[in-house]
Amino acid sequence: MNHRGKPLFRDLRYCVRCCMPETEEGTVHDALGICRACQSSEQKMHIDWVARERQLREIFAKAKAAAGNNYDCVLPISGGKDSMFQAHVLVKVYNMKPLAVTFNHNWYSETGWYNLVNLLETFNLDHVMFTPNRDLVNRLAAKSLREIGDTCWHCHSGCGAFPLQVAVRFGIPLLVYGESASEGQGLTDYNNPIRYDREYFTKISARRTPDEMVCDTVSAKDVHPFQLPSAEECEAAGIQGMHLGDYMFWDDERHTELVRDVYGWRETQMENSYKGYKSAECVMPGMHDFTCYLKRGFGRATFQGSVDVRNGLLTREEAFDLIARTDPVRPEALDYFLEFTGLTEEEFYEIMAGLRQGKLRDADMPVLPKQAPNRERVLPFAQQLLERLRRTDTATYGTPLVAGNRAPRREPEPDLFLRRSLPELVQDLADGALTPLDLAETTIRRVEALDARFMAFEHFDAARLRAAARELTARLVPGQALRLLEGAPIGVKDAYNTEDYPTEMGSALWRGFTPGNDARLVFNLKRAGAVVAGKTVTAEFAVHALGKTVNPHDATRTPGTSSSGSAVAVALGMVPAALGTQTAGSIIRPASFCGVYGFKPSFGLLPRTGTLKTTDSLDTLGFLAARRDSLAPLFQALRVHGGNYPVSDAALSDRGRQTKPAGRPWRVALLRTHTFPGAPDYARKALLDLARALDADPDIEVVEAELPEILGRAHDIHRTIYHCSLAYYFAQESRSETDLSDVIREIIAEGRAISALDYNQALRDQETCIAAMDELMRGFDAGISLATAGEAPLRDRFELPDPALIWTLAHLPAVSAPAFVSPAGLPFGVQCVARKYNDPLLLACIDALGRKGFLPDGPSPLAPAAREDASGERA
Repeated sequence: MNHRGKPLFRDLRYCVRCCMPETEEGTVHDALGICRACQSSEQKMHIDWVARERQLREIFAKAKAAAGNNYDCVLPISGGKDSMFQAHVLVKVYNMKPLAVTFNHNWYSETGWYNLVNLLETFNLDHVMFTPNRDLVNRLAAKSLREIGDTCWHCHSGCGAFPLQVAVRFGIPLLVYGESASEGQGLTDYNNPIRYDREYFTKISARRTPDEMVCDTVSAKDVHPFQLPSAEECEAAGIQGMHLGDYMFWDDERHTELVRDVYGWRETQMENSYKGYKSAECVMPGMHDFTCYLKRGFGRATFQGSVDVRNGLLTREEAFDLIARTDPVRPEALDYFLEFTGLTEEEFYEIMAGLRQGKLRDADMPVLPKQAPNRERVLPFAQQLLERLRRTDTATYGTPLVAGNRAPRREPEPDLFLRRSLPELVQDLADGALTPLDLAETTIRRVEALDARFMAFEHFDAARLRAAARELTARLVPGQALRLLEGAPIGVKDAYNTEDYPTEMGSALWRGFTPGNDARLVFNLKRAGAVVAGKTVTAEFAVHALGKTVNPHDATRTPGTSSSGSAVAVALGMVPAALGTQTAGSIIRPASFCGVYGFKPSFGLLPRTGTLKTTDSLDTLGFLAARRDSLAPLFQALRVHGGNYPVSDAALSDRGRQTKPAGRPWRVALLRTHTFPGAPDYARKALLDLARALDADPDIEVVEAELPEILGRAHDIHRTIYHCSLAYYFAQESRSETDLSDVIREIIAEGRAISALDYNQALRDQETCIAAMDELMRGFDAGISLATAGEAPLRDRFELPDPALIWTLAHLPAVSAPAFVSPAGLPFGVQCVARKYNDPLLLACIDALGRKGFLPDGPSPLAPAAREDASGERA
């Protein structure tokens, strides 16, 4: 059966947003067919995490005050990614002294044992561990399979019981766990959390008490270590359990990268998973996930794929394809399980068949053979592997320069960011010609000179920027490696969460809201050495209502709406680059109207975690930059990397796909969309003249492409998806009678009138558009179209329909290059696109066109105010 891009079981109901089926325990779907886990993921964006963090500080302060000379809390750890992050938070952030407690399931992998020991040594933790003997573990695993359809009862139960026993016996009331049960599970959500009590793990995962596990092969004495302290003992000890995820914005992949890159935590190949971090401490997760698949029709890949869909890293079709290739795979750990239990494989499948849920009882359950042996063998751990396994490298995603102090120091020019690309600025730092503080002062002077007139920034703090730059300046001693974006002050659109600034999303309803955390992309900026210059102005909820920002070429014209602040900050040389977001054309249009470069990468390459969401299948993150040569390092610094993102990694790592064959000219498609006839004569002529000039070059071949018929309905398809989603996501805000624009009210009213049937049909139509354009662009290195239908319209006029929305709908990477000037002297762009995930090839093509003089190196034309120095004089 071919399941490519489709659910494995057609009779099951699946969430319309992610890939979770109705068989997930406890899940409920709302009227649109959206599951509880998706609902919970959006509830996070409406929580006042700053207030939650204050509660956390109060809890910890009380615990420390009451502890005296005792430990401040119990920290249950396994050595997994969450354990490492919990230790980081407690020890490094809150200066707590925890007692680390481990229930050892006795299935540690070599990597898991390394991670546990590395954690203990990194944070200098006192540690208590309980390890049940292997024979008992084997007998409990056999009993567990029959009782709960899972081999891991002893782990589920022991992880709850042993830390609680230690807390009671050592007189340490507070237990601090990591991820909240509200994070991506069907049982609960952030609005209806399951509070910790002594039976928490029995309810969440173990499902059976120790007494219920007693049988002819397991005695009451065997399960005694799994017994919970009595309610009276817990009350007398003042036991209080908590999860950090209920008090701080949880982003497990960001946390994973932090503990991996900073503390040497190691990933490994995980069976029945396409990511390398979940339950890396154990050799048996493949069995846990395979039994879940046999019972409920989904496994670990379904969970991971659903999270990646929510974060905008996969489409549902891409996720379902991964799931079909991953969840049904027979794990190598099954051989180990059958060996120690004495069960035959037929007996195992017979047991699992009796535990199938709902509509799966009579279903055909495909089981796939594993294609290659697991890289880690199912063997006992060995501590001597620590030194050999410890990770010492960190992710840089580029060849780092080394600080050397070779060149004489120079005073930065007022228009530094308009003249120098990001690689050139990093080279200046490496040579000692400039410092990060010089770059910060350039931003400060430009903002102080120009922002009162052009209003690009919503929040700007010169002192905060200087402090961040001083920290980087102190870091750059001779011999120190520089990162891709070292010292660069980058504007951040006010749709991204930032730890140090409010995130108001252009809305009076959210004025003063401080999320207290960085969005994943902001984290990636900082990881690459950049500093946050400030928050740039966005439209209300990044939609259509024009904000206060002024077009630097003509104050009577629109600067573009949603990412206008970022575009203007770049066009005026306040920053070398700034983050934007795009659901229709919110990066491409402001870039076109302001005469700078704008890049919306392929959907699925830049994670949306911690960023305002309006539409699941459309929202795409990206950036604007003054210089063409800044696009590639920004893309490398911001995108996801590696095998945890198998769909994009396979495409991006394919050198044949991302490289033009030697000796062949660049194949460029001329893309005249249904919006082309509506553009002014001068705009149409500009695009066709460019196409003729390109085709005249012997190294370039231009072919006019015949576009799929369905693209003629792209704007209608987009409108249905967009408006229905806005009505869904902003239902709470729509109750406001005063602090909502008429534009948003009208969109929400229209969205509410769209039926679930029409919404889901529009999603299917989008899938058709994506597939059709993927097939078309497979034959080209790049394509060109107008970025906008000419120059910026007057502020009180709506923009004419243009192709930007179409390429967003089709998930293509798109760059607006400032190639054209209107008869009025105003900029507008050519839009260069490529096949989905062919972003490196697109950037290589744009670089080639730039070197031939078809595309400018920087802003074009230069905005009049951009030529002014800090005093207002012409530079």
